[in-house]
Amino acid sequence: MSTFVNPYNFVSLGDKCSRPEKGAPMPWETDDKKLSGVIECTLETLTPLFIPRGASENDREFFSYDYTSADPKPIIPGSSIRGLIRSVFEALTNSCLSTVDEETILYKRTNEPKKAGLIFKKEDKYELYDAERVMLNTRGHRTFGTPLTLDAYKTGDRVWITKTVTAYRTPYIPNHGVTSIVPFDSPKPANAEEGYVLIGEAFLRKHHDSVFIKGKFIADVTESYKNLEKVWQLYQTKANGGVNEGSGNYRGYIKAEPLPVFFTETSSGSGKYYLSPACITKEVFYNTISTILEKQGGYQPCDSKTGYCEACRMFGTVDGESKSAIASRVSFRDAAPVSSSGWYDTPRNIILGGPKITATEFYLQDTGAAAFNYDYDINYTYKTNGKVDNTTRTPNVPKLRGRKFYWHSTRQEEAADNANVKMAKQIHPVKAGEKFTFFVNFDRVTADELSKLKLALTLAFGDEKEYTHKLGHAKPIGYGSVKIGVGKIRAYDLDSEFNLTSTEQPIAEWTPKSTTPIGELKKMLCWSDKPDNVNYPRLDGEIYKWFAKNKSTENSAFQPQFSNVLPSPLSPNAELSSDFAKGGGNRGNAGNAPNAVGNPIPEPTPKPSSVKLEDLDARRETMAEEKKKQKYDEDLAKAMVKAENTLKSFNPCNQKQRKELEKFVETYGAESKCAELCAKIKRRLGD
Repeated sequence: MSTFVNPYNFVSLGDKCSRPEKGAPMPWETDDKKLSGVIECTLETLTPLFIPRGASENDREFFSYDYTSADPKPIIPGSSIRGLIRSVFEALTNSCLSTVDEETILYKRTNEPKKAGLIFKKEDKYELYDAERVMLNTRGHRTFGTPLTLDAYKTGDRVWITKTVTAYRTPYIPNHGVTSIVPFDSPKPANAEEGYVLIGEAFLRKHHDSVFIKGKFIADVTESYKNLEKVWQLYQTKANGGVNEGSGNYRGYIKAEPLPVFFTETSSGSGKYYLSPACITKEVFYNTISTILEKQGGYQPCDSKTGYCEACRMFGTVDGESKSAIASRVSFRDAAPVSSSGWYDTPRNIILGGPKITATEFYLQDTGAAAFNYDYDINYTYKTNGKVDNTTRTPNVPKLRGRKFYWHSTRQEEAADNANVKMAKQIHPVKAGEKFTFFVNFDRVTADELSKLKLALTLAFGDEKEYTHKLGHAKPIGYGSVKIGVGKIRAYDLDSEFNLTSTEQPIAEWTPKSTTPIGELKKMLCWSDKPDNVNYPRLDGEIYKWFAKNKSTENSAFQPQFSNVLPSPLSPNAELSSDFAKGGGNRGNAGNAPNAVGNPIPEPTPKPSSVKLEDLDARRETMAEEKKKQKYDEDLAKAMVKAENTLKSFNPCNQKQRKELEKFVETYGAESKCAELCAKIKRRLGD
């Protein structure tokens, strides 16, 4: 069985971000003694290091100021070191996650087919109607319906159509096809219906587009429409910045009136919808990283409303909303090499890719659901034959795994000759064993702050193990392990005659409290105990195949289920497997999606080769009881869903609804699983 340690993991967050009381004085405003001076530092590369020059996306050369020379001197920018040290300082002091990009769109591709609909703009509002989707043969690969040229119509065109009598065999696409179509301003043909054209995304072997026939009113989706615009932008090409309707997929789509869409309600009765130009597509979530962190102990970036954490007070921050800023009290100088030549390793071919926040099974804490994302949990109710009977979406309060760090590794994987040319890149790294020197200037800091900054630099935790940093590009494949040392720490002052004096400053060692986050941080940064099998998740050599298999089921790709989630860095077994055999996966449930009450479907009892008659009878009774219990649990789950829906539309004068709810309470009132629901029903019946 092939096992591996994922290249990155997370240091968990505490219960609450550590911030001084709002309005508390800044350190430089107090009467404590303040120090200003410089820290002398060394940096040694333990594995090859690569920081690109940045002249172009494919620049293979290391950063340098004299890159035009025959042997340019490598320079490690002070900004790169600063970012590295700040991330460690934030983890050590339980500070905010300052690098969160508030503009990041959280989205994930879903396999669940959506319903067809039409959005009509009414003044400044957007109204959603359901629709019948009819297959429009514009591709010519199949003969169902009358073939038409793709350029004959555009998205949003109003037309008259007649439909085929027979239905197409696939249940996830329109039942009928178009036999005739004419513009709406033409005379209406006999038996024709009014519809609106949708020209979808072009892809291999596509054979039909769509016409939508308007149905009943669903909801006001003015709020949800904002996310539809974001979904559309995700379909645009990078070349036009994702916002140019002149190229990319669904050209001109967003300006169509009315607008053909596909929709799903986030959860029953929520009034929020996922809207998209495609049936099986990306969903842009309502939650953002910042709103999740705010609910998860207030770890969103600091501003004047929250007050400022220890890291923001030391390294500075900008509050865009209030247009205020806190200046940094530390600055990092560039690191220059000690040797005069021979810095570089031989050119290497590597794969440079970035982690994807769409991998919610890695980025989010496990909710226990079959699958989960940034907005909701997914669970399934199964029939006795193992097929999905019902899909339930439940709003969740997602929690991020924490602060991302990369494992150390001594294996630097090179790209294969047949590697994806879009991801493969040749680089010219600095070799392992090279030494650099740099300086850190500090201004008006307390001795306590300086001791914490020193620990963030040296990682000297006071035990026998060695801890080191990860810096630069290609960290997932073993590059960028560096050891930082601190030499003299000098403090400057003015004497009575205003002459600048320099004295070596003794700094006490600071030891953070022993907490789970600190333990995880030490584990991730430990060079002494680094894992020996750090690697990308792969199946048959492909990363995407592993993630696709990890969220698949034996029944259908339309019911995703996670087999593996990312284990904790402190887990006794932090490894993952490429073996997806039934029963595999670290959730202990691969191939057996949970039923409506969260229990795994029991494995069939093996048929005995030789067994006594009385044992066989007992086994049959046990199996019968298990089936009865499973059937009871399924019936209870369905009854709860039905009762909740009835309660939402309950009219005290409706005797049928009243009797249904009374029967539910009478039948299931003793069940602890639905005690809260029964209490709600009793209150409503008594109103």
